[in-house]
Amino acid sequence: MRMMRTKMFLVAGGAFALSVALGAPADTAAARQPESVHSLLEQVQRHAAALMRVGLTPDEARIHLAELRAARSKLIDSAPDDWRAPSWLLDQAADLANQLAAAGTEASVLAGIPTEPERKDAYEAAWEVFQLAARADDAAARAVRRLESAPDPSQPVTDSDRTSIDDALAIVIDQEQAVRIPYYRGRAAAVLAALEAEPTDRSEHARVAMESLGGLR
Repeated sequence: MRMMRTKMFLVAGGAFALSVALGAPADTAAARQPESVHSLLEQVQRHAAALMRVGLTPDEARIHLAELRAARSKLIDSAPDDWRAPSWLLDQAADLANQLAAAGTEASVLAGIPTEPERKDAYEAAWEVFQLAARADDAAARAVRRLESAPDPSQPVTDSDRTSIDDALAIVIDQEQAVRIPYYRGRAAAVLAALEAEPTDRSEHARVAMESLGGLR
């Protein structure tokens, strides 16, 4: 089994910070990114840093979060085959899940006492998180296949970045596939299970939530 070589970050932006530091493998399309992708990475980084600023007002936080998500969405569309795409997708999921939690909506739903507006907001957000986790799962599988096809995983991901392809694999496998994908998939499924009207749908989402979250350590 692959040794855990990376910290596991469940907070929004954690994977982003690691992925920016590593860069993209030389043998992928991401290594030949157009300048627009670099610009989008800088925008994401700038808004993520702004959200960490002390004294940020609620209005300022909402604006920066909206800009952050918009830039990251464009980034994902611009570089779907970048090995960092699973991390970007999961950062989008993290932002939504954290918003639900911060507003108290997630707790209301799981306690069985949501208002009608809370039910609507929670369902829409949880379904989007669920879909983002599924997309991240697919993107991670593709990234692993590409990275593992490299003749020598000990080689650096790019000429300018001495981090190895093997370390990039560690992030995708040990962090995203092993932790963040099942975490956000399971968390979203738990909310959906509490909101679904059809018994079959409730049971299926409950099963996914238990299997996803139950396997985490």
